[in-house]
Amino acid sequence: MSTRVDIIDFTANKKYHYIMVNPLDNLLTPNQISKKLKVSVFTVYRWIKSGKLKAIKITPRVFRIEEKDLKNFIDKREVK
Repeated sequence: MSTRVDIIDFTANKKYHYIMVNPLDNLLTPNQISKKLKVSVFTVYRWIKSGKLKAIKITPRVFRIEEKDLKNFIDKREVK
């Protein structure tokens, strides 16, 4: 499970967001997910941007997805 921590730097009048991630959690890259699901990596980024796939933002251009969030995403989209 990840925990969001907000840190405020009053000297620079900025707020930083840090994610504390349990090292036991298995984190996947968008590239790994695209290979697993046989879709374009751009499709994975669209899912992240739209909120369909939950992701952790490491830096403005780097995302990681917890394996449990990928499983939830797949389960929601399975045809029944």
